[in-house]
Amino acid sequence: MYHFKFYAPTKVVFGRNTEEQLTDLVWEFGGKKLLIHYGGGSVIHSGLLQKVKDQLDSSGISYVSLGGYGAQMRGWRRRLNWFCQKAEREGYAGHLSGEQVN
Repeated sequence: MYHFKFYAPTKVVFGRNTEEQLTDLVWEFGGKKLLIHYGGGSVIHSGLLQKVKDQLDSSGISYVSLGGYGAQMRGWRRRLNWFCQKAEREGYAGHLSGEQVN
């Protein structure tokens, strides 16, 4: 086991239409890039993913999407680990993940 320290300040925002605050939250933390992490189905069908991407495009915030995961997918942790390492190397400042709640 390698010795390391892990510091992960986190801000979690809940509520109706909170996705509209996304760019303000990214700018608040000095972010310029964002990792969008999602499962699939409802976030695409509801239009939320496209709304988020449009908002980021219009504000000049770059992003990379990682979607299509499931609870029982083989190799998912490996893929997520690789993506997170890549995002860190490329200077991504945030991570958007979650479920749509009606």
